[in-house]
Amino acid sequence: MITQLTLPPYTDRYKSIEQRFLDFHAANPHVYAAIVRLAKQLRASGATAGSMKQIFEVLRMVMDQEWGFKGFFETREQKAV
Repeated sequence: MITQLTLPPYTDRYKSIEQRFLDFHAANPHVYAAIVRLAKQLRASGATAGSMKQIFEVLRMVMDQEWGFKGFFETREQKAV
């Protein structure tokens, strides 16, 4: 079963970043659980270091694998270094 994320109301922009995080986490504890699960998988694969960017790139695969998200997320071309 897929759980729908609960987005904060627009008026939350006046709250501190910490308070917005706490509100989001209270409404969506499964997001934290998914991040921890991916980090544990990364470590179990033998990695000695990782990054949140790396974990979120894995989570971004959702848009490629779930038909309902095609075109939903804004993406940008990676710039050459």
